Amino acid sequence: THTHTTDRKRANSHIRFEMYKARRDHSKVEVRAFRHRLIRKKDKTYGIVEMRKCVKKLLDIDPDQSLKFHLDPKVQPMLCRPRPWTNASEGGYLMQRNQFLRWTGSAHAQSDIKCHDLSFLFGVASKIGDVPWAINNRVLNVVSQAWERNMAIGKMPSREQLKLPDPLPSDSSEEAKRMHAIKHGQITKQNAKLLSLIPTFELRYGVANNFRHAAALYFPHNVDFRGRMYPLPPHLHHEADDLCRGMLQFARAKPLGDRGLYWLKVHLANLYGKDKLTLEDRVKWADDNAHKVQAVARDPLHPEVLPIWSGADDPWQALAVSQDVSAALECADPPRYMSHISVHMDGSCNGLQHYAALGRDEVGGLAVNVLPSDTPQDVYMCVLGIVKEKVNAHAQDAEHKNHMLALKALDLDLLQRKVVKQTVMTICYGVTALGAKDQVQSQLESLVGHRIEQGEIKQLSLYLSQLVLKSIDEVFKQAMQIKRWFDEVSRLNGSLNIPVMWISPSGLPCIQPYRDSKDQQVRTGLQTVILKDQKNQPISRAKQRMGFPPNFVHSLDASHMIFTADKCFKDGLDFVSVHDSYWTHACDVDIMNKHIREEFIGMYSKPILQELELTLKLRLGNHSEELPPLPPQGQMDITKVRDSPYFFD
Repeated sequence: THTHTTDRKRANSHIRFEMYKARRDHSKVEVRAFRHRLIRKKDKTYGIVEMRKCVKKLLDIDPDQSLKFHLDPKVQPMLCRPRPWTNASEGGYLMQRNQFLRWTGSAHAQSDIKCHDLSFLFGVASKIGDVPWAINNRVLNVVSQAWERNMAIGKMPSREQLKLPDPLPSDSSEEAKRMHAIKHGQITKQNAKLLSLIPTFELRYGVANNFRHAAALYFPHNVDFRGRMYPLPPHLHHEADDLCRGMLQFARAKPLGDRGLYWLKVHLANLYGKDKLTLEDRVKWADDNAHKVQAVARDPLHPEVLPIWSGADDPWQALAVSQDVSAALECADPPRYMSHISVHMDGSCNGLQHYAALGRDEVGGLAVNVLPSDTPQDVYMCVLGIVKEKVNAHAQDAEHKNHMLALKALDLDLLQRKVVKQTVMTICYGVTALGAKDQVQSQLESLVGHRIEQGEIKQLSLYLSQLVLKSIDEVFKQAMQIKRWFDEVSRLNGSLNIPVMWISPSGLPCIQPYRDSKDQQVRTGLQTVILKDQKNQPISRAKQRMGFPPNFVHSLDASHMIFTADKCFKDGLDFVSVHDSYWTHACDVDIMNKHIREEFIGMYSKPILQELELTLKLRLGNHSEELPPLPPQGQMDITKVRDSPYFFD
């Protein structure tokens, strides 16, 4: 039993403790370090085991000791190359057994993939795991200083709970009481988040600190049931948040060459939120702000310099790239400067790019930069423009049922790009009306949560989310037709109690794992625990239906990444990705960009929807007649993506 020793006097003041005579110091007693208690959430009661406050205080005495002895993760980055994948259960870590396929629930997929030749996927996953990484000590040093000073930059949490507002005098006005309640609620919610944010940060920071002197780190990868690749180490890796990405760099350095500095400047501008400018204007922005970039590199935590980079979209990555660009500019011969930084090329609302390619949708393809244009197209502003038209019309029509909500939205200046962005991004992944409302509500809370009550925010969220969904239907008619066909496919499979299955373009058999679960009660000494068993249970029709559109699109973006990675490795590039964001050295971006476009053309030159339909008909047998016909395709020429500079930028 883990125990904590405390003074007798202090322990006696908390008679609820179970106390034991201390074995080493008879002037003290021992209490259990953890306790069991019940909590109430909504309409349910949960039992939890939690650490006592006195133990938390003990761990907080010395943060370094806390990290070293209590938060060491078991699965760490590797210091040598991972084992190459040779089959579904052989590869990755040397001393741990790993599965190539991540899965939850039913284990059917694990047995089914053994019947397929996955040697191509094994090879690409092994090569991605072979890419060597290193800790960016310039950034790590700044992280350490900022954490010591409790500066809470970017994703770095505050080290201390935020102070709640002082109670108001009894004679305060109703408006003052209302604003006090709003502020109190907001701070309480932020403090609740800190309970998980602080340990998460400490884990990531602790791993980076432990490996700061390592010449090379390796992240073995495996795939989920759709083919998307993920690193096995759970805390510090390139798919984590901005802070982790800023603390990581390629272990191998490459000279910038003729075009590397150009792409470093583009990447810098992207991180500072200038990604809607043309490529040339992004480079110009970097040149015009070179003096600020160099000031950031010299003394990033100086009070006059900190706001320059801490306000960037991705501040820690912005810091890392600012330091690299500054060093390159100060080099006597910039093309020979050796850069460790990874430059990222991101898809432009990638899910809708895949829908546009599936449906050969010219209007949608232009909106998401599959088709070339002189300037980057902003699909979020396109949707926002339609939403604004609808809100203005409602505001001018005094008889409209949403007249007052429209006026309120305009008065509070809620019609902003970030309000619609998340819903547009996730529409092709099956976001529901309820999910869209929650997404909009989250943005409104950050915008006006300190000014209006929660009830008003909920009303405005419902109103605006409905308008966003209607506007998306107007812009992406072809994509929505395909999505509705996907819904019918999953509905038919569900009626027959069979999971939706397909073969991805990269050759992975994809099986949706969603099944109903059977509850089984287990009585313990503390409470009753309910275990959920999905073995041999019928499929979950709702989850199968809602999951198929996003999962099929994810299998497409995973396949595109795998094909691109294979070509990049054949050309000797260091290549990694975060799903639809592809990374390589600055000097190799032009080569990677070529492969991104050529592999997209190659993948969509095949009849993907027709092959899916054939697979479904074979599985459905006599029921295949119930399958609705494929929606008609448009006339978009997929090869034009070669000339689209903003397809991935």
